[in-house]
Amino acid sequence: MKALFLFFLFPLQLFAQAFLPLQLFAQSLDAANPINVQEAKKQNRYILPIAKMSIKGSHPVGINSTKTVHIIFPSEIKEVDSGIPEILTQITPSFNNVLKVKAVNDEPFNESNLTVLTAGGELYSFLVNYQDTPEILNINVENNYQSDDILSRRFNASTFRQSDFLLPDINLSETQIRSNFNFILNKKKALKNIGVRNHNISSFLDKIYMDESLVYLAVTIHNYSEVSYPIDFVKIYLRDVEGAKRQTIQEEELQIILLDDINNVEHGVYKSFVVAIPRITISSDKQLDFEIYEKKGGRHLRFPINSKIVSKAKTINNPDK
Repeated sequence: MKALFLFFLFPLQLFAQAFLPLQLFAQSLDAANPINVQEAKKQNRYILPIAKMSIKGSHPVGINSTKTVHIIFPSEIKEVDSGIPEILTQITPSFNNVLKVKAVNDEPFNESNLTVLTAGGELYSFLVNYQDTPEILNINVENNYQSDDILSRRFNASTFRQSDFLLPDINLSETQIRSNFNFILNKKKALKNIGVRNHNISSFLDKIYMDESLVYLAVTIHNYSEVSYPIDFVKIYLRDVEGAKRQTIQEEELQIILLDDINNVEHGVYKSFVVAIPRITISSDKQLDFEIYEKKGGRHLRFPINSKIVSKAKTINNPDK
């Protein structure tokens, strides 16, 4: 009899396990704005409610005029919007991922919101209230990710940290471009002997890819010297081929859409990185000049990339994009 009971119980357990995710999914489709929905229904409107799974929660923050709240973000702050003028915000000049927030004066104000967009494609929302004594003065939002995920699942809501904001004039987000960077870095080296070696430091072009919007240049720096090589910045120019019979040499600095994270190359170490520039075509009398500048030093690196090399760019086919 006991065996017969277990025989019927086992399928019920499987059904319950299969039904639970569907139940959670159904709950996530519940309206997040039931009051708006009911008001619209009274007017016989056909509406689509905003589901809980599509909303993002807000973090409460208290401020006053005598103390500054610092909020640290995982990437560069691109845009800040406060709901009322009583909320003062400033991006710290020394660090472009730190936001300072305080009140204009000590007059209490009604609750408002603060929205921050970052270069990493992230959207952060805060509910700001006046507090005589702010409870928290320094916030690192990246360290709050785990808590955000747990609480969002509990309320069947979303965190959507990566919002995939499209970069201006390019039909790609920074998240998609960085995904392409990883895709390219994992590919085998396709080019040889295109680079330079000076001051016991070498820089060579390994791969070149292209999509509808961008050209991707994968470069490896190898530091053979006894001291580290801190990188200040990278520049890419479109110039006339050296030796061209022209009275004036024409050059154009190309916009770098996105540069892989590379700040320092320790001695005896090599690092590979990718830089993305707008898609271009190059005539035979033009070349790209790739330049790397050392921070507070003179060991600058420069090498040309001719039109034949650019024409060999492979089409990127990233399944994870």
